[in-house]
Formats: sequence, C-alpha cells, structure tokens
Amino acid sequence: AALLKIEDYKFESAECLNIACGKVMEGIDKYFHRLRDRRPVLDFVQRQARNTRNATRKKAERFLRKEERAQPK
Repeated sequence: AALLKIEDYKFESAECLNIACGKVMEGIDKYFHRLRDRRPVLDFVQRQARNTRNATRKKAERFLRKEERAQPK
C-alpha cells in the first residue's frame, strides 16, 4: 500500500515521478495475484494509463490487459 503513495512523493522533476510510477507497477505486477484488495492498485494503474511518459503509460496498458485476461468470464 505504501508504494501506491508514490504519487505524493516529491521528486526532482515530473519525469522522475513518471519513471518511479512505472517501476512501482513493475514491482506490484509480480505480486498482484496475491492481493486481497486489488482496487487501490487498479485505480493507481488506471491513472498511470494517462501518464505523459510513453513507457509508463504502456506499462499501465499492459498491466490492465493482463488483468482483464485473468478475469473469469
């Protein structure tokens, strides 16, 4: 949960924040399936899907597609 607060941290630049958000998504992705409450993570990732940094936005889009495929139909 503390990782999701990264958006509130102070960085030298907005670009540093964008990079850090991408790294947080990479880390969370490995353990997402173990979380009981996934909503805060999904909210964070959905916000990152609108990130101005292309690489971070792409990570968010991949994360959301992967989660969508994992949902039971």
